[in-house]
Amino acid sequence: MPKITESALKKELGGGLSRVYFLYGEEDFLVRTYAEKIAAAAVGRERDMNFVKYADAPSA
Repeated sequence: MPKITESALKKELGGGLSRVYFLYGEEDFLVRTYAEKIAAAAVGRERDMNFVKYADAPSA
């Protein structure tokens, strides 16, 4: 999967989604924000069914 810029990701969220996204970076706020936007684009705001969120647990 190629790296894409923030502006390219914004454009992609307006159209079709890719199958996989790997979000990372120093700014946790942006990672969380775009993870939420991707989830909303994929399954909508109603996530009672067909949505499972996996998060990496911080290491001790």
